[in-house]
Amino acid sequence: MELPPDDQATAVHVDVRGLADFATGLRAEIDKNLRPYLNELINIYSGGARFGPLIESLNVQAARSHYQDCLAEIINQLDAFARAGTVLADAADLMVQRYRDADLSAATTVSAVTDAVRDASRSQPPTPPLPPTDSGMGVIRNGRGAQ
Repeated sequence: MELPPDDQATAVHVDVRGLADFATGLRAEIDKNLRPYLNELINIYSGGARFGPLIESLNVQAARSHYQDCLAEIINQLDAFARAGTVLADAADLMVQRYRDADLSAATTVSAVTDAVRDASRSQPPTPPLPPTDSGMGVIRNGRGAQ
């Protein structure tokens, strides 16, 4: 796989705090405003169509059947919405953790490189300064200047 040149690379900036806030807010919305009512709604909708059970009209019976199908789909959608919201909040939390781990890893890597360079520079004796040349134009040979 060929990597793009540096001038074509696109930086990705992630607002990790915003992502964490999104996960927290979504979870709170589901837990406070949906789950407490979910069982009640499912129980109500599971009761089925409550109109026209004694009416023999084919149109009314068709409407009852269609309405019952719609109620069943609403139950499925409510359950799917609660599950999907929870999955999305969990995924956002996981992404936050992975970005934070990557940031820590990157910081550790930069720190490790900095430490390695510092340690390597300490292990090398300083280079003695070169003696000056005559007027900066001569060549030093055998410590005696240009001849």
